[in-house]
Amino acid sequence: MDRGAPAPFDYGHKQRDLRSGRRRCHDYVSLVIDWALGLPEELEEALWHEIIEYEETKHMPYVTSVERIGIKKGREQGLQQGLQQGKARGEARGERKGLLEGITLGLELRWGADGLRLLPEIGPIQDVYLLRAIHEGLKRVSTPEELRQIYQRTN
Repeated sequence: MDRGAPAPFDYGHKQRDLRSGRRRCHDYVSLVIDWALGLPEELEEALWHEIIEYEETKHMPYVTSVERIGIKKGREQGLQQGLQQGKARGEARGERKGLLEGITLGLELRWGADGLRLLPEIGPIQDVYLLRAIHEGLKRVSTPEELRQIYQRTN
């Protein structure tokens, strides 16, 4: 770009466009650059150098329409991913809590106070698969010691 020529953003449209809600002038420039021109690498680098200089002097970041769309999609995907992960964690916590309640009831019904003595060992277990094995083991073992072997074997 010619250093003597005004930047493409300084044609007096900026204030009017912002007030009226129309697209900013640099949006039109970005559309032309991004989709139509296909500048050679050295000209593209010179243009971006001019844009960066302009941003620094005007304290206004230049974000192309394509970048804005990418940012918006990235935010949406991040939000969706966060919701899915939160849901999965909540489900795992709920399942763990339910298994511990079931195990507590099973220990109490099968062996009373002797069975409940295993809770300090079983309560800290975070592995839902192991808790399922303990829960299922309550149906087939005969003593609290046999149940203990299920979770001590895997830890």
